[in-house]
Amino acid sequence: MLITKYKKLIVAIMVSTSLSFPIFALSLQSSLELALKKSDTIKILEINKQQSLLTVDLSNVTRLVSYSVSPYITSNVDNSFYKYSLSSVGTGLVNINIPGSYEATKEGDATDDSNISLSLNTNVINDGSSKLFYDTTPQLTVDHTFLYGEYGTTLKDLNEQVNLLTIDQNYKNGIISFKKNLLNLFKGFNENAKNIELTENSLKINKKTVANKLALEYYNKTSVGYKSDIVTITSLENTLTNLNTQKQSMLTQYKNYTAQDYEGIDTVEAPILTIPKNTKDSLSVLIAQLNLQIAQNDVDEVNKSKERSSMKLSGTLASTQTSYDITSVNPDTYTSSYSSNYKGSVGATYTTNNLSLIGNVELTSTYYSSNWDNSVQIGIGGRWTNDTTKSTDIIESKKSSNNLISKQNSLTNALLDTSYNKMNTQSELDSWNYKYSQIKDNLKIAQDNIELTQQMFDLGLKSQQEIDDSVFKLSQLKYDELDVLIDGWITELSIESLEL
Repeated sequence: MLITKYKKLIVAIMVSTSLSFPIFALSLQSSLELALKKSDTIKILEINKQQSLLTVDLSNVTRLVSYSVSPYITSNVDNSFYKYSLSSVGTGLVNINIPGSYEATKEGDATDDSNISLSLNTNVINDGSSKLFYDTTPQLTVDHTFLYGEYGTTLKDLNEQVNLLTIDQNYKNGIISFKKNLLNLFKGFNENAKNIELTENSLKINKKTVANKLALEYYNKTSVGYKSDIVTITSLENTLTNLNTQKQSMLTQYKNYTAQDYEGIDTVEAPILTIPKNTKDSLSVLIAQLNLQIAQNDVDEVNKSKERSSMKLSGTLASTQTSYDITSVNPDTYTSSYSSNYKGSVGATYTTNNLSLIGNVELTSTYYSSNWDNSVQIGIGGRWTNDTTKSTDIIESKKSSNNLISKQNSLTNALLDTSYNKMNTQSELDSWNYKYSQIKDNLKIAQDNIELTQQMFDLGLKSQQEIDDSVFKLSQLKYDELDVLIDGWITELSIESLEL
């Protein structure tokens, strides 16, 4: 008999606590997963992450061999003064750029690219009567620059790592922030349901009290006591209206935030909360470490740039073939000439800081009228300019040194923040363990109290109202338990945040 009544009481509590939620409720984890799939906030977060990764990929696109072809032909036809003439000029240019291993990071930096240029020029003139002239000039030019000193892509690689870690950090922070906001919304729904139940219970008790007082003629409807009780009831009714309005507002907020209707929470599992003893460095620390390396690289850049030099070697091969024919009305007066010109050159340009040295050797060989004419030309030159950037370099060096100190402080702060957050999270975890232990004990006491109250009621020692009060207390504790469990999952997110 006692067990049957006790079961009925527990069922009454379950029904009572579920009335404030929709019929088809989900578990907490299912609600979170569904919200993550449907929320526009998460979709935007995903798009922003992809856009950022594409920007990083774009900066890492490998330079490819580039080609350009530029043909151009012009012709002129003239038949004025009863004479027919034709002249044509044709040019062709092919450029090939072969990227080197070093990509300039700022304007004016040398690169170790290779360039190949092939050109062909032709010129033909025929006036239709006595003259025919043409020449052809093919030319091939090749150059390559050798770099000396410390060149590389260290800075670019470090910046890329910082960008990737920052993208990952922002995305994970966004997910955790979304989950925390959602969990706090669930806490709001739970608190609202608890307050509605509390207000409805108070309203029911007050109305019953007024009815009993009137029935026992304790007061009448014109008495001050009655009017005071009616004011209390009206106040509770207004509170209940406000709570229901608040609930509707939260339902709208939930739908806007998750792109779905609120379906309620039926079960919340207790999280198993632990903080790993040997945690790896957080993303904030890793980013601070990389930024410190970048700042150190900037400080070293001044000395590196002074030690850099380059040697550009170039070579050219060219040939010009020329033909010039003259005829007249008398075929016996035909004349013709032909010449060939060959040219080859090798040049070198050495550049370091504000000094450039130039050297060039050119060999020319010409064939004309059955004779060869050879010549060699040697050129040496240089250029020196005064250091106009000395003052700028000093200022930039000071800026880089100050930035290095700033990044060192940022790393120290990141390490301190990580340690501080870990202590705070441990304190949060300990507090939650205590609250969860307390609520479990309180629930056990409340459940035992219902059974004891029922037994005493059967013996005539307790009233029905006392049974109702014990059931209501357990119902209110169920809301408290749900609130503590949600807090546990918020603490779990705080533990996840330690990695960021």
